[in-house]
Amino acid sequence: MISSMRIQLPGPAGVSLKRTDAANCSAMSGPARCQVSNKARALGYCAVGLLVCVSTTEAATVYRQDFESGTRGVEWSGAGLVQSTYQLTNYGFGGWHLRNDTSATSALRISGMAPHTKLTLKFDLAIWDSVDAHLSDMFEVKVDDRVVISQVFGNYFPASGSAGPGTQITPPTTGEYSNPELGYSPQFRDSARSVFLEIDHTTPEAVISFQYPDSQGGLDESFGVDNVVVLTDAVESRRPTLTIVQNLPAIILQWPVWAADFTLTSTNSLSSNAWAQVDRPVMANGYVLSVTLPAQSGSQFFELRKP
Repeated sequence: MISSMRIQLPGPAGVSLKRTDAANCSAMSGPARCQVSNKARALGYCAVGLLVCVSTTEAATVYRQDFESGTRGVEWSGAGLVQSTYQLTNYGFGGWHLRNDTSATSALRISGMAPHTKLTLKFDLAIWDSVDAHLSDMFEVKVDDRVVISQVFGNYFPASGSAGPGTQITPPTTGEYSNPELGYSPQFRDSARSVFLEIDHTTPEAVISFQYPDSQGGLDESFGVDNVVVLTDAVESRRPTLTIVQNLPAIILQWPVWAADFTLTSTNSLSSNAWAQVDRPVMANGYVLSVTLPAQSGSQFFELRKP
């Protein structure tokens, strides 16, 4: 199959990049090549669009959020602010998470999902301060107003120092009232858990809500969520598109979150065929993955590769 695509770079430069794709979809025979115009060479980089053909029966990632951008995104509503995770960075959390120190709901709305029969939700749960794990201390998760988690949670009374859904990922308490103290109020112990669940689900939209209805709030009791991932059993047959955003003196490369298993690679010369993985952090922000790089002189080529 021979096809071509033109990508218009944003900004006043108005650079147009052309690629010719000679990959055979059924054989997945190779990456696309990028033909750079003189104007593009002056800017010093090239974006490659559709790179390989995809046909997979793996779970499709439809949403991923680690809050490392410092914002929660317009898909979130209700209570909760993006705040520090403090020492939870030692246990799989990033530097930021969505913390809710109220009794109100934090809600995530996802739309436009491909046909599916199952929905999988994964997230890390921070339990801050004096959440006791009494019968009234219930952590609730709903999907489309259907309760999928309703479980006692907290940092006191269980011998391990943590109760709730999923698996404890922080160290057990030594028995001291403030051990381990991982952030926010220094008087109380904290813990975190990794949560995974799969439910039947078929609609193209889902509203996922997180709530501690009886929270005393503030620095006394709160919870937070991080590394939120939503997957379905939809079969992804799309090809990911790699786009480029000009933000001088940097460039930002972006591709859809459902292509999270692709690796961003680059080379300075197409003739050498020496492609190397881009050694920069990949940021997850809702439906988009991105990498920020400094703009360079000379030619630079990018492609997404699936291992």
